[in-house]
Amino acid sequence: MIPLPSRASLDRLSLAAPPVLIYGLIFWLSSIPGAALSLPTPDAVPHFIAYAVLAFFLARAFGPSPRAGWVWACMLAVFALGALDEFHQYFVPGRFFSLWDLAFDGAGAGAGTALNLRWRRLKGKTDAAAQ
Repeated sequence: MIPLPSRASLDRLSLAAPPVLIYGLIFWLSSIPGAALSLPTPDAVPHFIAYAVLAFFLARAFGPSPRAGWVWACMLAVFALGALDEFHQYFVPGRFFSLWDLAFDGAGAGAGTALNLRWRRLKGKTDAAAQ
């Protein structure tokens, strides 16, 4: 008989899976050739939103009580993923590396991490009030 995964393993997976899936979606979308991709908004808007969502869920993956420095680690990791994605786009037909896009990736990383900090504080107050 195959043993079932422990509750702790499932909890870790539920924290780790969303950022992996979100970055996979970002990478897949950035693989679409430029001529096939048309957006009704300026390019900066989807960059900011995508990397803010990625940062929020990556910050969440650090767990309920992360160690000191996790905020910077999260923002740096998301910014590095944005740089990797911009580098990848250099090789996709009709796409190019853009420092402007990278700046909005970084701004989104900061906003998503800050939103997660705010969420943690509000959640902490709600948890304390419920006790």
